Amino acid sequence: MFRMVKLRKTLTFCLLIILVGISVTAIIVFNSDTTNDIGSKDNETNIIGLTMEEQVSNLSNIYATSIDKFALWSLLPEDFDWEAVHQEYLTKITTAESMVEHYEILRSFISHLGDAHSGVRFPPTTDWYFSPIHVRVIEDKIIVRSADSNFIDIPVGSEIVKINQMPAMKYLRENHGYLSNHRPPLTRDTMLAEIFFGAAVTERAFDIELISPEGEIIQRSILFTLEPPDMNFLSMSPQLNYGNVSEEWEYSTDTFRVQRHTSNILRIRVEHFQNEDFAQDIRNYLTNHFEADAVIIDARRHNGGNGGLGYELLSHFIDITELNHLSIIRFDGFRNLDPFNAQSPYVIELNSQSAGLYEIPVVILTDHRSGSAGEDFIAVAKGTNRFTIMGTNTMGITGQLLFFPLRGGGEFFLSTNRTFTADGQDISGNGIAPDITVEQTYDDFLNGIDTQLRAAVEYLQIKIRDQDE
Repeated sequence: MFRMVKLRKTLTFCLLIILVGISVTAIIVFNSDTTNDIGSKDNETNIIGLTMEEQVSNLSNIYATSIDKFALWSLLPEDFDWEAVHQEYLTKITTAESMVEHYEILRSFISHLGDAHSGVRFPPTTDWYFSPIHVRVIEDKIIVRSADSNFIDIPVGSEIVKINQMPAMKYLRENHGYLSNHRPPLTRDTMLAEIFFGAAVTERAFDIELISPEGEIIQRSILFTLEPPDMNFLSMSPQLNYGNVSEEWEYSTDTFRVQRHTSNILRIRVEHFQNEDFAQDIRNYLTNHFEADAVIIDARRHNGGNGGLGYELLSHFIDITELNHLSIIRFDGFRNLDPFNAQSPYVIELNSQSAGLYEIPVVILTDHRSGSAGEDFIAVAKGTNRFTIMGTNTMGITGQLLFFPLRGGGEFFLSTNRTFTADGQDISGNGIAPDITVEQTYDDFLNGIDTQLRAAVEYLQIKIRDQDE
């Protein structure tokens, strides 16, 4: 199933529970090789709170479990040697001087799988350090979108051109590249910058050089601190929008929000499919409150969940028999070609169309943060001629996650499915390209205009006008 040399399974595992669904699958793992012989030097708890044996066990747990469960081996280079990487990190793992450093080594180790959907979650007791600025990559530039004035004075909209005297993106790639394993180049660099200027498990201090919106050269020192940012921190970012809209959402639930951008165009903002109430909530809204000539389904920054809920949403705008279906190849060889099969994570349980089938123009907005079940949703929609996908390429990280506990209170997770579109495109590592590419522009950002949203509204206005004629 994959190419490697000298693979050695050092652990045995017992799979107790698999919760079918695209979002969260729970697994309890037992390690038969981890014993606690009294008197053994390897079993003396060291400074990080784990015995030497437990530190090695965490690393080897990831190594062996990935051999059994990871589904994306064929995406790695032919000469990739997982065993050699394991041997290299067996030396590194015993050098950690803190629990955080131990988990940082584990995170670096799993990053060699080259899958942004797989990773390590730090123990809940971990202290986090926060950046005083947040950024967004616009027109290939790292732009400050918000700055906490309690810690630093930087004009919003400034471009970060250097970090520690190096070109900014070069510095991030060479020193922190493991933070982003996204394969599409734009997504990889964008996510790397956004993750780096977010939160970290260790204190970060570095110098940056910026160019302000007025062209002024600015020098600043950045220090991540344990103090969380001001609650108004993110509100300092330009609130991007378009159209004659109020600040309040016209309709809002725990699962989605609705905003009217013109008198006859609605935007349904869907950030996840993680709440099973979504299907009933959207059905109730469409049955009792919906009134529009066109719809924008905003799936930007969609972070996944139960993919079946995506089918539920689409089924209000297209007959479900016309949907193109995804193919899933699981780590154990199970192939699922029919989303209406009882074993599928995409079973449609509600007769959604009893709420009505709305034959109006629909645009689905996407970006580099649309991932997991959100990508499955977008892929199914794009496989028809019913919906127009607009924005930028998605993340390319779909694939059912399984979670496994680690010593010290953390866990790791692996992509265990490969998902293909109806025409055979592998979503993992590629993502979904939009029908119409629209990127946020810097000038629009400074003026508070959502470039992609504006394009969607203008596109639908033309569609409505053509239908009226």
